[in-house]
Amino acid sequence: MKKYILLLSFFLLGKMIFAQTSTLVNLVDSLPGGGFAIIESYKQKLYTYPSHTGGPLAEIDQNTGALTPLFTIPVLTSPWEYTTYSGNFIFLNGKTVLSLHNPAGPGDYVIAAGPLGADTLLSHITPFGTIAAVDTMAYLLFSDSAGVGAKLYATNLNSPALLIDSDISVRTKATDHELFYIKSHFPAVYDQQLFRTNGMSKTLVEQTTGSSNQIALMGMLNGDMYYTVCKRAMGMDTTWIKKCNTMGVVSVIDTIMMNAASLDHGLVGLGTKLIIPFKHETTPFYQDLIVYDISNNTKVNVSQNNYSIRTYDLEQTQVASNHFYFNTINPLQRYISDGTILGTKVYGTQASGYGNDLKFENYATYHTLGNKAALCNEYPSAAINDEFYYGSDTGLVLFKLFPVTKSYPSHFNKIGNNTFFRIHDGAYTKMTLLKMTDCGMPINNPLGLADVKKMEYSLSPNPSSDGRFTIQFANDMSQVQCSVVNAYGQVVNAHYEQINPNTIRLQLQPSAKGIYFLNMKSKSVSQSAKLILY
Repeated sequence: MKKYILLLSFFLLGKMIFAQTSTLVNLVDSLPGGGFAIIESYKQKLYTYPSHTGGPLAEIDQNTGALTPLFTIPVLTSPWEYTTYSGNFIFLNGKTVLSLHNPAGPGDYVIAAGPLGADTLLSHITPFGTIAAVDTMAYLLFSDSAGVGAKLYATNLNSPALLIDSDISVRTKATDHELFYIKSHFPAVYDQQLFRTNGMSKTLVEQTTGSSNQIALMGMLNGDMYYTVCKRAMGMDTTWIKKCNTMGVVSVIDTIMMNAASLDHGLVGLGTKLIIPFKHETTPFYQDLIVYDISNNTKVNVSQNNYSIRTYDLEQTQVASNHFYFNTINPLQRYISDGTILGTKVYGTQASGYGNDLKFENYATYHTLGNKAALCNEYPSAAINDEFYYGSDTGLVLFKLFPVTKSYPSHFNKIGNNTFFRIHDGAYTKMTLLKMTDCGMPINNPLGLADVKKMEYSLSPNPSSDGRFTIQFANDMSQVQCSVVNAYGQVVNAHYEQINPNTIRLQLQPSAKGIYFLNMKSKSVSQSAKLILY
């Protein structure tokens, strides 16, 4: 009996240790391609593509970080560049899809690159769009060069792309064998049609009538596609939850009447549940999230109109085994909340114990790991560093990434029970791959990054409408060196004027709207700041 109790004690102790610990490791200290390495996952495998100008594509060993070269993407010369940083990546039939862009003039292309080189699939399209793969077909959803609506193409990456349809909305959802998309009759947002396609032909699933109907896609459960059809009517909106099965037969699951419309796309998960956002007519920035259980036709309003919810941020990676996470905004702070069947809880409170409020500039930087959320705080203020948080509503662990500068965590990839993401130094010279494993609470910060001297300054106005920025330093920075790079890492022309030892005025070309990065370097400190010109 004592032996049995002893063995049981060791077993329970082991379970407790496993449940309470996790690791955040530096998997690859310096990725090929310097500060522009790209991390993407596809079908449970992890890949790196080093640069927007070309180079080797390699698979990353998820345990050791070892790189296995697959082939080399043709190296480009200026002004051509690959726009793979958009986060769309597939590795299909031994090839990967990349967008090719000429920033100096017209001529955008999508290519399929493989061991024998690159083949042009499309030309003269906008390179930013959705790329998806179903079975052996790749689907490309892009706006044309005139910017009037989106076009859907399909290809097996061994033959030119086939135009499936035009005037497509920006979201698509896939089952195991088909892609579902909504035709919006651009620029109208109503009078919609829902289609499914196998990449060769299309079939009409649903068509709305009138001027106040809209379709939204949820996603696949058990091979069936779930979606909603909403009819807007002041005072009481009607939403039908529908299912299209594998044979293409449509059935109505339920009808929901409420003073809100299900216009935004939702999620599926949590076993048998649909996560459906509803937008209020009178206060459109306040929205409800309905968790609908298709197993017993019950629904729970998890937000109760208490949050201003960015429902267009919802992504499937935010669904855990019995929680889902969404971005909520009140007039002062932004929160990540976890929604359960019983309601919502603010994730980690207002983070007052961590020195700063949780303000998420980039909604794509939070993902689930087990039943907890791994997220990074990308501060709008360039004077505050990015931070990494991990945990639940009752326990939140903070990891400083690069204390000396903003590290811009990005390219989160969840594979199994692990989350991979990248950070870089302020000068865009080094990219590091981090791995968060298991779903317990980390007991320390294995990165071991010590705080170092920080350059204190203020930047105004930011954003700027005319390209003028003023940098005010707390100390004498008369010897500081400044440079400005664009989103591709290219140095841009800028005029710098040292007003006094503590003040520099910066002038960018007013017509060059976009996001830039100001690199500042003194004898002992280097730091980077984001500039927004609108």
